[in-house]
Amino acid sequence: MSSEELFDWRSILIGFVGAGLVLSVLLITVGVDGIIAQLRKTQPAVIAILLGLIPLWLVAWGLCLHTVLRALGTPTSRVQSIVVFTAATFANQVTPFGQAGGEPISAFLISETADTEYENGLAAIASVDTLHFSPRLGWGSSVSDCSSCVGSTSVGTYSWLVSL
Repeated sequence: MSSEELFDWRSILIGFVGAGLVLSVLLITVGVDGIIAQLRKTQPAVIAILLGLIPLWLVAWGLCLHTVLRALGTPTSRVQSIVVFTAATFANQVTPFGQAGGEPISAFLISETADTEYENGLAAIASVDTLHFSPRLGWGSSVSDCSSCVGSTSVGTYSWLVSL
């Protein structure tokens, strides 16, 4: 594949412009002052750690998608799986109804990238989401067991962060 076939630069540019417009509307609606005020309250080290962990989180779950696709007999490269999972995460965040709205788009992205049927893409992303959600069930039950002795807010926040 040539690089022109791999990347459609016009589509990429349109995507970035669209994302920039959505972000601009959100910032105008919410207000930049409130966001900046909250960022000033946080410690720079915490922000730096989070900015370092977010890409690691996306890579880990992208590799999970890679494993699921391999198990379904639809091998893709690791990089493609990570990029598709990142796009799927974005779709889940910007579509109405969250996961329910983003899943069809995610399945379409997987089917196009992996050159497979739409149903296989839907099965793959549903499997990854199930794997993504499952640890929360275990952490939730362990938190409810010990929340009375430690304090539910700190333990609940900790369990939510660990399950990410």
